[in-house]
Amino acid sequence: GLDYTHPDLAANVWSNPGGVGGCAAGTHGYNAISSTCDPMDDDTVYGGHGTHVAGILGAVGDNGIGVAGVNWTTTILPVKWVGSGGSGTTSNLIIALDWLVQAKQAGVNLRVVNDSQTWSGTAPSQALSDEIDLLGQNGILFVTAAGNTHDNNDNPALRRWPCAYERPTEICVTASDQRDALPSWANIGPTTVDLAAPGNNIYSTLRNGAYGVVSGGSMASPQVAGAAALILSVQDMSPQALKADILKNVDPLPSLSGLVRTGGRLDICKALPGCAPPASGVFGQSSIGPNSDRMSADRKRVNHFQLTVAGSVSKLTIYLAPTATTGQQVIEGVIYSDQSGSPGARLAVSTELTFHSADSAGWYDLVFSSPASLQPGVYWIGVISGPTSLVAGFRWSSVSGARAYNPNPYGSGPSDPFGAPTVDSEQMSLYATYSASSSPPPPLFNVTPPSIGGITQEGQTLTAVPGDWTGGPTSFAYQWRRCSSIGSSCGNVIGATSASYATGSADVGSTMQVAVTATDGTNTVTGYSPPSSVVQTTSVSKQNQAVTFTSTAPTGATVSGPTYTPTATASSGLSVILTIDTSAASVCSMTGGVVSFIGAGTCVIDANQPGNATYNPAPQVQQSLAVGKGSQTITFTSTAPTGATVGGSTYSLTATATSGLAVTFTIDSTASSVCSISGSTVSFIGAGTCILDANQTGNANYNAASQVEQSFPVGKGSQTVTFTSAAPTGATVSGPTYTPTATASSGLSVILTIDTSAASV
Repeated sequence: GLDYTHPDLAANVWSNPGGVGGCAAGTHGYNAISSTCDPMDDDTVYGGHGTHVAGILGAVGDNGIGVAGVNWTTTILPVKWVGSGGSGTTSNLIIALDWLVQAKQAGVNLRVVNDSQTWSGTAPSQALSDEIDLLGQNGILFVTAAGNTHDNNDNPALRRWPCAYERPTEICVTASDQRDALPSWANIGPTTVDLAAPGNNIYSTLRNGAYGVVSGGSMASPQVAGAAALILSVQDMSPQALKADILKNVDPLPSLSGLVRTGGRLDICKALPGCAPPASGVFGQSSIGPNSDRMSADRKRVNHFQLTVAGSVSKLTIYLAPTATTGQQVIEGVIYSDQSGSPGARLAVSTELTFHSADSAGWYDLVFSSPASLQPGVYWIGVISGPTSLVAGFRWSSVSGARAYNPNPYGSGPSDPFGAPTVDSEQMSLYATYSASSSPPPPLFNVTPPSIGGITQEGQTLTAVPGDWTGGPTSFAYQWRRCSSIGSSCGNVIGATSASYATGSADVGSTMQVAVTATDGTNTVTGYSPPSSVVQTTSVSKQNQAVTFTSTAPTGATVSGPTYTPTATASSGLSVILTIDTSAASVCSMTGGVVSFIGAGTCVIDANQPGNATYNPAPQVQQSLAVGKGSQTITFTSTAPTGATVGGSTYSLTATATSGLAVTFTIDSTASSVCSISGSTVSFIGAGTCILDANQTGNANYNAASQVEQSFPVGKGSQTVTFTSAAPTGATVSGPTYTPTATASSGLSVILTIDTSAASV
């Protein structure tokens, strides 16, 4: 997952415009575990594994906080398939990748997928391999990690998936350290791991706005995925071309030779069109350190620094200062190679510099009579001091393990090799000045492995395809190899050294492999094809068949929305049986070949062909599509009364929703003085317009319906007046008086008067 609220990531996180993958506007991806649209990182092992990976890919740059990713401005779309404890399932990874394919097909400019999670096992998933191919067919490069178990991924029993699928649009990456070597835990794979990239002690973003250091192939993979996205921002290219561009332009390093296919480490500038290294520069410590020390006699002292490009070093520059000791100090600059983290072979010695106790403090040059030509890598640079002590002072910063030193008589010259060192933390204020030189031509290297064409059946001819190579090979040699049924224990077939091979009875039950050896006239490199399918006998009567969906899954499917009629064909021409996968029974149903959508989630359609006397059953294929919540409308099923009056007959209100969910009724706030409701019974309490509101709030499968209203007039009510006093009998002029009383059925006051006809009585 991803903490999409992290202040160093939020500006680069994708927001759904609405409807992509069945998710609402403003959501930031998908969660394949919970089938929701919230991919928030909840990792408890590293404090935010996915967030750390995202920061390497694309933390916002030039914002004054935290870190900067390989891409300062990019779009990160997180799809979560690994739980908080760091584990996930292959099925959820397939769902996650398929959601991304659907997003691409819906218009999202998705070009690179990074999957840092790997697992070991001997049983690959054909469905996952096919999904990686589907990414490539949709213009998406898939980048993954080699693992952290110090294993050789070329060993079938130890292979890490999905690294070992070796698909044409897949790159597998292992981790390198600060010295361009592999950490002890990093996995290798001379034929299955493509390259190395920095993955040791990587500082990046973590959950809850935090930052921290994490190591692993998980950190190396996004370096390459980020580089791929950066390359695409400059020049569009296919996933296959993008993969070749990255692998052809690594920095070849002796420390990686024979451990990864390219023998090199990622070099973004080489692979990035139009990128050129600086014409000149420095490497080392060019600032004046806060600490002081004095030079002892007859001693070599060197610090290790990284040179990032090939260059010619013309001089070293060191900060020197006088001390309380008078006299003079002679020194020479030295450069040594790095050998497993220690100074090794001597590469260059400068002309002599004499520092006098009367000289002022400042930077002093140690010039090489002939510039030292160096390739990118780690070097130890420093000085050897003459027979006097304590005359020349120098400055240093504290960096653990930065300095190596040992005694060395000045008159004998700096030793070669360096010799056993003492190590401390004094990183001297010392740097080298270089002029960049053109990189050597790319080495002979097999970018895309060889492959085998033809039918793997006894008596058929197989053809070797050499693959893609750098370094300009001038010729190829071939050696066919017979392997076990699972592609292991391969051995050379004697005499099978041409570009084609006719299979025989000895090959039945085995897989075949071809080794292609390229030469450029000086060097030779061998690449190996993946093992073929198992060679069948000619007596096999049944043929294999494959099923392919010929209909395109709809995008934007919703509950109770338009139906979908899937179609599929078998290469045998036999009829294909389409069913709803049991895992999706609550999401979709099928009747008469037509799929209806009954619940939100992922609809999975299975296509099967059981075979017949001529054909074997076809491997099942699936088509998945996201189903979003359905829309619903409300319709009043009762007719508004005419002639309604205050206090008159009540009205029984009814309405239905197209979802079948219950409808709730209320009196509109503007009509609260006209009518009231209890349950679905409406009473009339005042003259005016009665407005009735009908609502349906939705559920897990349906969005809320738009409110509908029913309105009608309510007229004044009728009333009667009744005398409640009895008229006297025997009334006489000037006799007893009479107090009449009366009530109205409305409860209003009654006005009593003498009728004009009786005014004289």
